[in-house]
Amino acid sequence: GAHNPSHSAGHPQAYVIPNQERDDYYPKLVPGQNGRVDSSEAPSTMCYYDLGTEAHEEGRSLGMMGFHLQTDELERTLVNRAILPTEEFDIPILIDDKRFNSDGTLFLGNQEGGDSLGDIYCLNGKAHPHFRVKRRKYRLRFLNASRFRSLELRLSDHRPFLAIGNDSWLFPHAIERDTLLLPPTKRADVILDFSQVKADQLYLENVLVQEDEHGPSGTLDRPSEALRSPPLMQFILEGPPAEKDC
Repeated sequence: GAHNPSHSAGHPQAYVIPNQERDDYYPKLVPGQNGRVDSSEAPSTMCYYDLGTEAHEEGRSLGMMGFHLQTDELERTLVNRAILPTEEFDIPILIDDKRFNSDGTLFLGNQEGGDSLGDIYCLNGKAHPHFRVKRRKYRLRFLNASRFRSLELRLSDHRPFLAIGNDSWLFPHAIERDTLLLPPTKRADVILDFSQVKADQLYLENVLVQEDEHGPSGTLDRPSEALRSPPLMQFILEGPPAEKDC
């Protein structure tokens, strides 16, 4: 999603040979033409991952993938005007499906063997975690870091997400979405208002059925099959609703 020179954009054969080095150049510019910038494509929620030939799948499984967040003057203004949450309540959430051997080590699998889908969801490196939140608005940035699994995220009480951006830039206006479809490497930038949640707990679920690494095999009219596994994560709500919020 960034606007970088082509030689720095990543290539499977852009090797760094032992005892040598390579410099990449990331100017972090807002694109434009004829001296006029196009703020509608200002990079925001981006990601990086390993592209090495015959190594990138293993590299991603071992953690060579993450967020690259970038802000511009417009986005900082929205935060300063309390339209968007501050950094404290701006939470990146990287989702991956993994499999583990009986001794707890990571099982890498292979695409040809038909065993590349994970059976344990890990969010920011923790299996099926819980997240203690205040009753206020949060900005949640989701990234599907799975190698082959697509996700359809839904909240357990079916409340909508307020989507404000996706793979790179912010939307011109917010959009309510009941679910978030995330193929591998896809991102979603949303606002979730926990002050409107009546219960003390809320769950993030995946309701998309997928049985092998070749893609989803089900649709949202078969949610019971996707929900046989535990929810991806649990939100635990604490304290009274915020008196002053963005």
